[in-house]
Amino acid sequence: MTAELTDQRLVESLKSTICPVCGAGKGRMKSLCYKHFMGLDVQTRQSLYNRLGEGYAEAMAAALRFYQKQFMVMPSTAFPS
Repeated sequence: MTAELTDQRLVESLKSTICPVCGAGKGRMKSLCYKHFMGLDVQTRQSLYNRLGEGYAEAMAAALRFYQKQFMVMPSTAFPS
């Protein structure tokens, strides 16, 4: 089961300096670390620049699903409750 990506969790993740995929460092207001951001397809990367309510949540969910399939990363562990 995956955690619900609420706006609050997404904002907390953006403010964090920890990549939700691997736990490595990332910049504040960045969705993922550079390695995992660049590992996404161009369309998903571009969509991660959308605002909340304008496609960002869907793009982040797609990115986490991609890595969940690739590395069996559970997004529920990426976002603290």
